[in-house]
Amino acid sequence: MVADFGKDHPDITVKPIYAGSYQDTITKVLTAIKGGDAPQLSVILSTDMYTLIDEDAVVPFESLGDLRGGQEVAGRLLSGVHGKQPDRRQDLGRARSSARPS
Repeated sequence: MVADFGKDHPDITVKPIYAGSYQDTITKVLTAIKGGDAPQLSVILSTDMYTLIDEDAVVPFESLGDLRGGQEVAGRLLSGVHGKQPDRRQDLGRARSSARPS
């Protein structure tokens, strides 16, 4: 998957790291965040998102549009690496809003 992505996006370097089980991974992610060396991307369990939200360790996906090139990156992520998928930006915003208490 990384090789395929690299062919399509030669300007982006991806260094895959196997961190162990999901529990090992979230532990390493939290440790890296607290040490100031957070990963740019991680595959974790959906339930771990609440831990990351509580730790202020993630930013809302839609805020990527505020960064240079953010809309393009967000569009690429939402369209998938291997094919066009439905635009879920609206759904992501609603899901984030309903996940946090008002």
